[in-house]
Amino acid sequence: MKKKKTSKKKINVRNTIAKKGSRPLKFKTVAEMQAVIDEYFNWCDMRIIKGWNQKEEKEFAYISPAPYTMHGLARRIGLSRQGLIEYSRKSKFSDTIKEAREKIAEDVETRLMEGRTSIGAIFNLKNNFGWKDKNETEHSGHVDLWSEEPPK
Repeated sequence: MKKKKTSKKKINVRNTIAKKGSRPLKFKTVAEMQAVIDEYFNWCDMRIIKGWNQKEEKEFAYISPAPYTMHGLARRIGLSRQGLIEYSRKSKFSDTIKEAREKIAEDVETRLMEGRTSIGAIFNLKNNFGWKDKNETEHSGHVDLWSEEPPK
């Protein structure tokens, strides 16, 4: 009996299995991920709205930039929002995702300052970028401190 020759390929375990039982990484390189991120931002910037003019009986189209969102970016990449957050914890991809998040935060802040959909922008900034409402309370008056028994 002859033995069959089998080719032994080296497998990069780090790229195929992140943790026992988890899925392989969707992106093997930062460049792959960056290309998809750039595609998302370009799509947002050049979003075309189409419509129909009944009076002239013809189609029309115009460019209307879409707002940048974390869900939109995650969806374009093919991940859930949580999946995108998990990728950001991997040192290999953290800077790339941080840069994209900063670009999204800047867009949200700009829209907030322009007065468009401020409630939605505030919600987004709180839930995706760690913004918090800050309440300050001033107290005035006198407080008596005692060491043993309260005054009668």
